[in-house]
Amino acid sequence: MKTLQTVTTALLIGSTALLASEAYAPIAYGVKNLGMGGTGIALPNGAQSAFLNPALLPLAPNNEIAVGDTYTRQDIKTVNTDYSGGLTTIENFENKERTHTPYIAVNNKVSDKVGIGILAASYELKHSIGNNTGTVSSKYTKTRFALPLGYTMDNLSLGVSYIREKLTSELTSTGGGSYTQNNNKSGSGYTLGMLYTFDDTGVNLGLNYQSKIKEVAPKKIGAGIAWRIPDSGHTVALDYTRIYTSDMNDPAAPIYKDQSAYAIGYQYTVSKWQARAGYRHTSAMYDYGLEDAVQVAVTAPYDIRDNYTVGASYHLTQKLSMDIALLYSTLHVNNSRYDNTPQDMAFKTNNTSIAFGLNYTY
Repeated sequence: MKTLQTVTTALLIGSTALLASEAYAPIAYGVKNLGMGGTGIALPNGAQSAFLNPALLPLAPNNEIAVGDTYTRQDIKTVNTDYSGGLTTIENFENKERTHTPYIAVNNKVSDKVGIGILAASYELKHSIGNNTGTVSSKYTKTRFALPLGYTMDNLSLGVSYIREKLTSELTSTGGGSYTQNNNKSGSGYTLGMLYTFDDTGVNLGLNYQSKIKEVAPKKIGAGIAWRIPDSGHTVALDYTRIYTSDMNDPAAPIYKDQSAYAIGYQYTVSKWQARAGYRHTSAMYDYGLEDAVQVAVTAPYDIRDNYTVGASYHLTQKLSMDIALLYSTLHVNNSRYDNTPQDMAFKTNNTSIAFGLNYTY
């Protein structure tokens, strides 16, 4: 019972900021970007591009509607070791959940220089831990709606996007002190983007900035470079994003750290096909050295560090194409200490995702 009481307290404290970081799926909302490790700040990919950089919208050759979904299986194994009472007891918990991440992206070219769009996406996290005394379960859902606008002139493109996000959390405890608690938080923000294209080199340089949305999303600053190697089908992309997760700290338990995300992606284009691969690493979201940080021991399974991806696209017709991407994410954490108690927790998390998308140009 002690374990579950601690878990319940941790979920209540940590729920506000749990989805502050997008360290794992969706590492990118669009299936194309997902297949390249979540890169895309400097790589135009049609309507999907505006999720990462609104300045890319006017560079799309046509109007486009893109829809997709990412299906994820979360596999979380938790080992709790209790040293109290002069004896060592070990509890093993295994939790498997299935979630999905739908999105829609629309790009409308007002002119050769101006593009406007509509973006909508949703994703969720689930986790349960329990024994014969009861269970504690959490479900977190974030939805995003955005209106991007992009303008291009010569080699420079600029963009801005209005963002509306909503975070919903549902916490349920059974056994002693059973209860269900629901919280809803929402807010508005914006994204700014820039892209510069170097003539005849195939090199693009992109920048983006996302404002903080209070209690929903932290500030982010990103930079990317993409190189479409001339006279070949090869493209390489590199992205760096700084996520100011510490902005989401609860003054009573300031345990969130700012994060750095590094991503590399590769794409090969031939005839009607495109093949992709990528890797993304994100630094720790928590200060695991803080033994008085209760929520670290519970929300740590979501602190995914490494993502490995592959993907492909195929043009079914001149106007219709399909995308697919596979994602494998991992995290292994040892000795995450409960608050002032002789208990440790070790986590091993593996997430497997498959994403499908359809794109129609008009």
